[in-house]
Amino acid sequence: MRKKWIFYFIGALLGSPCYAQSITPSTLNSAGNSAVVGTNTHEWSVGEMVLVNTATAGSHTVTQGLLQPTYLSNADINEETLGAQDPFILFPNPSDGQIFLQPHLGVGTVLDLTLVDLSGKVLLRNQAVLYNGNEAQSVDLNSYAAGMYILSVQWQQDNKPKSVTYKVEKR
Repeated sequence: MRKKWIFYFIGALLGSPCYAQSITPSTLNSAGNSAVVGTNTHEWSVGEMVLVNTATAGSHTVTQGLLQPTYLSNADINEETLGAQDPFILFPNPSDGQIFLQPHLGVGTVLDLTLVDLSGKVLLRNQAVLYNGNEAQSVDLNSYAAGMYILSVQWQQDNKPKSVTYKVEKR
């Protein structure tokens, strides 16, 4: 009798359908961004959750901040090239109160600075015109609590919109 139950149990396990991860749902990332560097698309999200809840309805899946990579190319990422393309130096990071953004752009460039907390709340919007192209911009964090913030910088270059995003830590 015992062998018969083991046989039925193994048969039930082998006859059960198995499911793997599906790639059909698409991801809507409401608190992050994506960038194309060469032939690679890089996506990131803000405020990764330790415990992730998932809700599924039909072909739509909603999670809290988890991105799964899509590989369009197997090209290597050259870190020296990526660093050379960054037109700003952000310092000091982490900071006790004030951070500085040193641009290396053209004369007359207009910068749009946006500071956001990890919940997505916009804390600061500032616009600056670079008369020489390299005037350091300061962002005062003194009125905000210690923690992580996102600084987004947008500008126009060669009639194309450009943007860069930094994770800023206030101590």
